[in-house]
Amino acid sequence: MTFHGCEVLDHLDPGNADFEKAVEPVVRTQEPYGPSFDPSTLQFTPRGYPVTWNNRDDNAEVVLTPESFRPNVPWTTDVDDYVVVARAPEATEVQVSWMLTEDANDEVTAGEIQVSTDERLDAAALFETLFFHGD
Repeated sequence: MTFHGCEVLDHLDPGNADFEKAVEPVVRTQEPYGPSFDPSTLQFTPRGYPVTWNNRDDNAEVVLTPESFRPNVPWTTDVDDYVVVARAPEATEVQVSWMLTEDANDEVTAGEIQVSTDERLDAAALFETLFFHGD
């Protein structure tokens, strides 16, 4: 699926918010042995996991590869993997194009849908809610 005019980001639970990383200075001190590496920024997915995503140009691409899709049987996951964000703050819908293929079959089924966006969030209000919630 390609979400046009969108960006995809890894989903983080509010409990994973780190104030020190959120307010990190723009100019970082240089490590004497090269750039520093923070392994906490990596999110690992198990081998064979059926969801991958990336950003390509101005679009967000999400690829689902479960063992099978069956007609009239929904495929769901209870894991919050990613967040798709519309690049235009005023967007109320985004266009999504999709393609469906089958292993060992060259036939491709494709289509387009419009997906409604959720209510726009203010980043400053979200930051305040996460880090300054009445302490």
